[in-house]
Amino acid sequence: PRFAGSAMWAKARLLRIQRQRAKLDAQRLPPTREAEDARNACSQLESALEEYIRRCYGDWIQTVESGLAKYLENSLMVRAQAMLESHLDTTLMKRDRDREGGALEQNFDKVLIRLFNEVAYWEKLRYEIPYVAMEITTHKERFRVMRENVMLVVRDYNAILQVLSREERRLFQERIHFLDKKITPGLGKLKWASRGIGEYIRECRKHCGDVRDLVFNFKAAKEQIARACRTVCATMLVHVKKKQVYDDVEFQNQQRAHADSVRRALDATHAEVKSTMLRAFEVFRHDGVEVQAEWMRFVDKVDKQLEEALRTTVKKSLQELSRAINGDSRTDVQPLFRINAVLDGNRVEFMPTIASLKDTVEAVSREAISIVAVVPRLSETLRVHAEGAGSRDAAHKDFFEVVSSDDDIIKIVHQIISGMTGIQAKMHKVLATWDRYKHIWDVDKDAFMRRYAKANRSLTAFETDIQRYKELQNEIQSEEGITNQGFIRIDSSPLKQKLTEHCHKWQVKFTDLLNNNANSELSALYSHMNKVSATFKKRPNNLDQLADQLNMLKQEQAEVEKNEMRFEPLQAQYKLLEKFEVAVKEDEIAKLTALGAERATHKQTLSDAERRLEKAKGDFRDNLLQNLNDFTAATQALRADFQRQGPFSHEIPVAKATEQIKEFQAQAQALRERERAMKQGLEIFSIEPPANKETAQTERDLELLQTVWDMRKEWDTLWNEWKYGKFASIDVSAMETFAQAFSKRIYKAQKEARGWKALDQLKESVDQFKKTLPLILDLRNEALRDRHWAQLMEEIGKSFNPHSDDFTLEKVWSLGLDHYVDVIGQIALAAGKELAIEQAVQKIDRQFAELPLELTDYKGVYLKVKTVEDVYTALEDNAVSLSTMKASRYAAAFLADLDKWERALSQVSETIELLMNVQRQWMYLESIFGGSEDIRKQLPAESAMFEDVNNNYMHVMTTMQAAGTALRATHAPGIAETLQDMDAKLQKIQKSLDSYLEMKRQAFPRFYFLSNDDLLEILGQARDPTAVQPHVKKCFEAIKTLEMAPPGREGRKVYEATAMHSPDGETVPLSTPVACSGPVETWLLNVENAMINTLEKLLFHCYSEMRKTKKEKWIKEWAGQLALTSGQIEWTMGCSKALGDAEKGNKHALRAMKKKQVSLLGKYSDMVRGSLGKVDRKKVVAIITIEVHGRDTIDKMAKAGCQSVNDFEWL
Repeated sequence: PRFAGSAMWAKARLLRIQRQRAKLDAQRLPPTREAEDARNACSQLESALEEYIRRCYGDWIQTVESGLAKYLENSLMVRAQAMLESHLDTTLMKRDRDREGGALEQNFDKVLIRLFNEVAYWEKLRYEIPYVAMEITTHKERFRVMRENVMLVVRDYNAILQVLSREERRLFQERIHFLDKKITPGLGKLKWASRGIGEYIRECRKHCGDVRDLVFNFKAAKEQIARACRTVCATMLVHVKKKQVYDDVEFQNQQRAHADSVRRALDATHAEVKSTMLRAFEVFRHDGVEVQAEWMRFVDKVDKQLEEALRTTVKKSLQELSRAINGDSRTDVQPLFRINAVLDGNRVEFMPTIASLKDTVEAVSREAISIVAVVPRLSETLRVHAEGAGSRDAAHKDFFEVVSSDDDIIKIVHQIISGMTGIQAKMHKVLATWDRYKHIWDVDKDAFMRRYAKANRSLTAFETDIQRYKELQNEIQSEEGITNQGFIRIDSSPLKQKLTEHCHKWQVKFTDLLNNNANSELSALYSHMNKVSATFKKRPNNLDQLADQLNMLKQEQAEVEKNEMRFEPLQAQYKLLEKFEVAVKEDEIAKLTALGAERATHKQTLSDAERRLEKAKGDFRDNLLQNLNDFTAATQALRADFQRQGPFSHEIPVAKATEQIKEFQAQAQALRERERAMKQGLEIFSIEPPANKETAQTERDLELLQTVWDMRKEWDTLWNEWKYGKFASIDVSAMETFAQAFSKRIYKAQKEARGWKALDQLKESVDQFKKTLPLILDLRNEALRDRHWAQLMEEIGKSFNPHSDDFTLEKVWSLGLDHYVDVIGQIALAAGKELAIEQAVQKIDRQFAELPLELTDYKGVYLKVKTVEDVYTALEDNAVSLSTMKASRYAAAFLADLDKWERALSQVSETIELLMNVQRQWMYLESIFGGSEDIRKQLPAESAMFEDVNNNYMHVMTTMQAAGTALRATHAPGIAETLQDMDAKLQKIQKSLDSYLEMKRQAFPRFYFLSNDDLLEILGQARDPTAVQPHVKKCFEAIKTLEMAPPGREGRKVYEATAMHSPDGETVPLSTPVACSGPVETWLLNVENAMINTLEKLLFHCYSEMRKTKKEKWIKEWAGQLALTSGQIEWTMGCSKALGDAEKGNKHALRAMKKKQVSLLGKYSDMVRGSLGKVDRKKVVAIITIEVHGRDTIDKMAKAGCQSVNDFEWL
């Protein structure tokens, strides 16, 4: 347990420290400073551990709550909702989902289990247990037995549900519904403190056993049907011998004979399944319509199983046929037919086709599928036996229709047919031989050559490709013409001939493309050289022509090496054509021969052109320098003019400033055009172009000026809108946001342009506006009321209407409100505070106008308060708020409302607290006076008083329910006074009840071991002595129940207690039966006396028999308590005798006693190792434990030298 476990841990550490300290103290070590420090540290640690234990105890005490009996109000069992949801899918179960159909769980509250564990350990620590906890813990053993018995019912019931599937539950629903009716009291009516639980459990277990037998028989029938289905699955519908070659007729005849034998076997299996189903149906023959319908669904399910078995055997059979035709990873197909491989168009095909073989295989496949038609559906053959099930309109398809349309079976059939018609898929190794040649015929030669030409392949690639096709041609001719593969013998000679022709065509295509490329390159070289020569023969007339010729010359000089590299590959192409014996045209050969002379002429032309162009450059240079000087002067003039006449002043109108900016921008654009016109000439003569910083700076300033004047226009527009717009419609937050953003834009512009008066004046206007924003914010405060505006008018001495349309921002300035900023700020602040108080009071009004007093049903007759947490939370929060608001200096206008709510909340709190106290007492006493006629008879005055309280309670709760909210309910007339009167009466009743119980406990003190609830349960059923049975183990230690003989037998007129039973299963008959009649405390006292007398007599006989009888027999015949006590008497007498002998001089008396004790232990040990019953084994183990302690005590006395019964060690 959480708290006691921690305390036990600390206690163990404390004891270990104390033992170690005691050992050290016994050594009598010389005193030292270190020893003293160690002792102090040890003492501190011991104190800390003791404090920790006390703290754990205190923490646990805080968790112990009063009224623990409420945890016994749980029902004995509950439904396991997770399992319930997974199985509820029928109409019946969905209707009863809260009561039936789910697994059960024990419902004993875990709070009590934790409490029992805590109390057990705190008792071991010898701490005082609170009366509340001790009162209910005394019943711990009774509740443990009850929990175990309830678990037996839970396990029996759940075992039935677990073994049944969801569909099977619907089939057994009437029997399960019957069990649910028997179990229902344990789900609601029977509580852990109720009577009659034992009889209820026995009856539940009996009925569960009957249903379980029926379920297991049904399961066995299902298994027999499943075995039949497995037999069907194992049947092969097609018989194929391995390594045997068939012709198509022989194969078909053998399969027909095999199909006939399979039909007979399937017919016998179907008859067996039908017989099993009829026997199973007898269980449900007389059940209701829903079960009969569910039985037919079960029959349909068995049909599904047979259908699946037939589908499986068809699939397996067809798969076997498919393997015989197509082979698998372990077997190869033997050759059966001869075909020719030919190239038909762009495909390799086999001729002739295998159509005849295909027809044979298709016929066998159809025969295998049609065999299932011999098995009819059970739903049709059994329907006449199911009375009351009705008939169904929708007829099921027969097995043949279903199996023949199965996708997987169709797929396998397709695989078989595909293996026959698509032989290339099954002869992959043969086809792979020709697949490597597929590109020879499959590729579009013309399209491929077009792509090949665009790729501009190298000469080496051409040579490789041409040579590759020559080698392929030789390789194809060397291939074998006749091959065997699978069940096909292939003649490939026609295919070889066709592929050889394709190889020759590819060689022609490549050589033609190579010849065309070489001719194109030769022509391109001649064309380029002619173009360059014609260009340089012309004289340049202007800078553009000069630049074009210079660029061409530069380009040609840069590409001299590149052009030279084109000649050698061209020669190599024509040599390759010669190698492959390709005929070239005569004009191409002539051009190729003259190509060397043309190269020399081209080089000379470039050299002459270079000299002519150098002379022309000097003539154009002087004009270019003069234009450059004029351009520089123009840029400087524009800059100076802009600085003198630019729109920098704030006095210029916005429109005129914009026009001036556009004029300067046009002049700057014209200078940029002149600069671009001179750029090409400057590049020709390698002259550095002017930086033109003046124009660039002017352009930047113009762009910035445009931004400044745009901002000025935007500001003027908005300012006029704010100034003359209705003041009540002004969006102050938008004004503030815009002003902040506008200031940032001005600041950014000022970083680039300092000293511009237009920009400075704009900044000044915006700053002035921002200073007035606080005033505008205060005047637009939503908290301002008419009283605040009146106060402001009184302060400034002027009158105005703040809600009229003519009250604008301009009006604010004309009234001079900007001179009363501080006064307006103070008024706005006070208005905001008052608004907060006003809203808080309104919130309280709304909250308590809706806050309900939650009531719930109690026992179907009464009402009770479900929870008041929300009410208490609202009371605490609002009480603090009201106190805070009343202390505020702004609360003067709301003091009346605040006082009203303070009084109202106080009344709500007091009334709710009184109501909960009355309800708690009433619920406790109602279960006593309302459930026990005997208690009412024994306390008549208190019963009458409680009846009056009960009537008042019902009236109060009805009134509060009608009120609806907590506020109206607690302020109903006379409610508080009625509750106070009820509280006083309930306290008086409780006091009388306690006095009555105390009187009973004094009459029979063992009643102090029982809680008030347990004692009241006994007294309330005083006429039924068996009601005491659940509480006997609390009154008498180690006694579970009393054996009570009922009246009417052997002349008994009342119940008589005849024996007592221990929790371990021992039974001790009472020497004299005790009549269980009259007051409970009286006959229980008689039972106690009978117990004492019986044990006294039996102990004498037990001790006498101990010396006469063998230990095994003696242990089995006598109760454990008697055997233990007799053993202790014998041990004490033996030790006393040994000590007397030692006193007389026998020094070995104790050793002899120890030897005798060891011998006795040996006998008991032998008994433990033998075959003993559960109870006898517990007896022997307990005796051995005591006797081992006795042996150790004798040994300790012998070592201490004891020689007299008066020695300290013995005493």
